[in-house]
Amino acid sequence: MKQLAILLSDQYRLLSVAAILDVFESVNRFYIADGKQPAFDISLYNSGTDNGERMLEFNGYPVRSILDSQKQDIVFIPAFVSVDIAQAVFENQKYVPWLQQQFKAGAELACVCTGAFLLGATGLLNHRQATTHVDACKQFANFFRQLSYRQIRWLPAMVVCIQAEALRQAFT
Repeated sequence: MKQLAILLSDQYRLLSVAAILDVFESVNRFYIADGKQPAFDISLYNSGTDNGERMLEFNGYPVRSILDSQKQDIVFIPAFVSVDIAQAVFENQKYVPWLQQQFKAGAELACVCTGAFLLGATGLLNHRQATTHVDACKQFANFFRQLSYRQIRWLPAMVVCIQAEALRQAFT
C-alpha cells in the first residue's frame, strides 16, 4: 500500500483537495471491489503550528503535522486560492524543507494547478518542464525563470508530477 500525503497548505483550494481525495478514494474502492487491499493509505498534513490551533480531522481523515510525519510515497500539493499567489507562496515557505526532505527520501511529488508554485519554490522543478493553471501562466513563468516553462492552454486535469512511478503503478 502506497503512503499518500495531501498537504493542507495555507490558502489551499477546497475543491482541489476534494478532487484529489475523490480520485484516490475511487481507486481504493475499485481495489476493494476486486477483493484487494486499498492501493493508498491517505493522510492529510499541515504545519501543525497555525495560530496555536491544530486541525484534527478533514473529511474523516486525521490531519497530521509535518513535524511528526513519516516518509511518504506520494505527496500531493493542492491548488492555492489564486488571489495573491506570491503571498500564498510566501506563507507556505514553511513546507519547502519538508517537501525537499520527502523528495530526497524517495517520495514522488505532485501538484494540482497553482500548487505548482509551491512545488517550484522547492527548486525541484529547476531545469524541468512545468506548467500551471492557464490563468496563472504568465505569473508562473515570471516567478520561476529557471524552469523550462511550457504554457498549455487546456488540460482536463492539470497535475505536475516528478518521479511519478508510484502513480503509474497504482493506475495500471
